[in-house]
Amino acid sequence: MNWARDNLESLPVNRSVVVAEVQHQGRGQRGNQFLSQKGGLYISMPLKPRMSEGWEKIIIQSLSAHTQRWLFLEFGIEATIKAPNDLLVGNAKIMGVLVETVFWGNELQSLILGAGLNVAQKFKHAKLPFEAVSITELTGRDLDPREVLPSWLQEWDPWTEGWL
Repeated sequence: MNWARDNLESLPVNRSVVVAEVQHQGRGQRGNQFLSQKGGLYISMPLKPRMSEGWEKIIIQSLSAHTQRWLFLEFGIEATIKAPNDLLVGNAKIMGVLVETVFWGNELQSLILGAGLNVAQKFKHAKLPFEAVSITELTGRDLDPREVLPSWLQEWDPWTEGWL
């Protein structure tokens, strides 16, 4: 998200996706550190919604619902949404979402949607402060996050049309 925010002027809003293999300053809700190991898919998207109020919740809920659908259709994974910004399989986190606002003066310039999806990491013996799981662990498939990205983004495209 930092790179996307720092380079916002040069990125086409509503059509740019910044992808990282790892994040060195990943963060979650309320400033918590976000663990981003290699094997995950970490994206930032600068967006400028048409609506003025309530857009943060709508964006997080929409992304979560469409990712939940995509996980089931692509991999047979049944995930649940844990409000406000996580997707879980059982008690284990498979995705987290964060929205950051960018103001120039009093005007909303953009918001940056950040999402981290656990694709190919191995969490089984990891010492984490929470449970986490990846698509690879659930399906046994050896996946490359870069190969998963196009179908994940394609799932989102239809829902962005109405509010961007």
